[in-house]
Amino acid sequence: MLTIRDYQDDLAADFHDINVEWISAMFALERADREVLENPREHIIEPGGAILFVEAEGLGVIGTCALRKTGEYSFELTKMAVRERARGMKAGEFLLAAAIERAKAMQAEPLYLLTNARCAAAIHLYEKLGFEHDAAIMALHGARYQRCDVAMRYRGWTGRGAAHYSGGWQTPLGSGAMDFRHMAVAIVPCSDLDSSQAFYERLGFRATANYPHHGYRILHDGGGASIHLTGVAPGSVDPERNAHGVYFYAEEVEALAAAMGCGAEHKPWGLVEFAVSDPDGTLVRIGWPKDGRGQSQ
Repeated sequence: MLTIRDYQDDLAADFHDINVEWISAMFALERADREVLENPREHIIEPGGAILFVEAEGLGVIGTCALRKTGEYSFELTKMAVRERARGMKAGEFLLAAAIERAKAMQAEPLYLLTNARCAAAIHLYEKLGFEHDAAIMALHGARYQRCDVAMRYRGWTGRGAAHYSGGWQTPLGSGAMDFRHMAVAIVPCSDLDSSQAFYERLGFRATANYPHHGYRILHDGGGASIHLTGVAPGSVDPERNAHGVYFYAEEVEALAAAMGCGAEHKPWGLVEFAVSDPDGTLVRIGWPKDGRGQSQ
């Protein structure tokens, strides 16, 4: 029977010894290894990461892995190793699945790992559980280890946890992949995130990411538009004097106007438009070309 345990200081020696056994079998320990293995609380736990252990009945702790926080939301899955005497028990797969679930709960975006092509069995396991080779991760993080010649990113999230990672930009998504283009996304200050989210949901948006510790939510409409809501202290934004605004191009402009209880108007500049204000007084103007073609003439 296999069980998962969280890090405690009395397990620091297991974290060190299991990894030294694993790494030394094929590679030389590097400075980056020693820093983490000799001070796991300082380099993993205190910055907001996690260390997991797999324990087998009658054998004790037989494997470990860590989630090292490397950015505001990004995490490296690292120092994953299983004792040689326990191989064949599928402890590695059990541990990796638990680490992925923990990363999901931590809203890791992206979750990535760095390894070497000689670790073929491990790479096969990573691929099996949802990791894919990623050149952007290699370019950004591969220099951390001299032995690194493989970088992978987890692509198994569904729903709110999905993520796309390109050139260092991390964007949580709903189902499916975003069509990345040169674009700008509005960040709207909100004194009450729940009220603001409810308002934008009436315009067809749905929350695809929620970071309660940061007071930040990301909404998408399923058609490529997105808006970011950031919480601010009550009174920071005066609805009567708010000069912020957002323009939302939506083909279904008339249906959205009806949903908001107002009418869309044909404007001299060639658009059908209507305008509403969100709970904090941010002007939201919605429009679409009269000819319905959605392109400039």
